[in-house]
Amino acid sequence: MSLASTAVDAALASPEHTSIGGDVLAQETEVNTSNLKDWIGNNVFVVIFLLVGCAIALGALKSNFAKVLTIGGLSLVAITFFVLAGSQSAMNGLGAFVLSLFNVDV
Repeated sequence: MSLASTAVDAALASPEHTSIGGDVLAQETEVNTSNLKDWIGNNVFVVIFLLVGCAIALGALKSNFAKVLTIGGLSLVAITFFVLAGSQSAMNGLGAFVLSLFNVDV
């Protein structure tokens, strides 16, 4: 066989598809975001802490204490957001605390 005829045969051959319910899928495993959530939970907080620490140290070296307090406070707000987004029990606890401020028992 020549190279041209092999290329034509390969182009015209129908690939084997995995079909589930009539849909053709590119992969056979289930698509989910659990691995991404685990990676973010394990790695992103370390990077965030390092960046915040560097920014606070640089601000402190320049004697810019307003910048240090602003960066520190905003980073605590961001870290709190990520912690609450990643934990159902933390969200339930925060909700119960806020409701207890208004004398609502849960």
